[in-house]
Amino acid sequence: MKKLLLLIPFLLINQGCTTMILAGSAISTGVSALNVMTDRRAKGISQEDDRIAKDIVETLKKDKEITEKVRVQVYSYNKIVLLAGEAPSQDLIDKTNSIASTISGIRKINSYFEFMPAISKQDQEVDSHLRMLLNSALFMSHGYNAMHPHLTVENGIVYILGLLTRDEGEKMIETIRQLQGVRRVVPLIEYVKEAA
Repeated sequence: MKKLLLLIPFLLINQGCTTMILAGSAISTGVSALNVMTDRRAKGISQEDDRIAKDIVETLKKDKEITEKVRVQVYSYNKIVLLAGEAPSQDLIDKTNSIASTISGIRKINSYFEFMPAISKQDQEVDSHLRMLLNSALFMSHGYNAMHPHLTVENGIVYILGLLTRDEGEKMIETIRQLQGVRRVVPLIEYVKEAA
């Protein structure tokens, strides 16, 4: 019981950097106060990532068709952008990617969309719960916190972004695959030689 009580505040405080979600007109962000202590990115890159994600969302919001029909989570880690969500057509996915690519400072865009209507609020809550379970499992089994690396969960698909050693990445992927509710794991890891 003590472990659970200690873990809950950790999960509430340390939910990662900024993830933005464009779905209808709602945008959700969350910023951790512990970023600086655990972040492997070079100094100033975390703030640049936050700016990139905000700029993408603000630019996408200007397009009525995308705002009404596309659900997309936008996250930037080390200037590598993840766009993950649902869209009803390839044309809307292409349009979303094209708009995102106009933002300055991006090194690469990883675009992962499923052809389907936006997931329900209930499914979004399931994803949020799954992300908390994943962060807890990674902390308990490997000592990782929610900022290092970053996990995005969309419709049961887990996207891993971060700077990790190959050994860290392999252990993380294996741990995530074992959790119930995970449909697929997409590692978007930048491998480093040694843990920083």
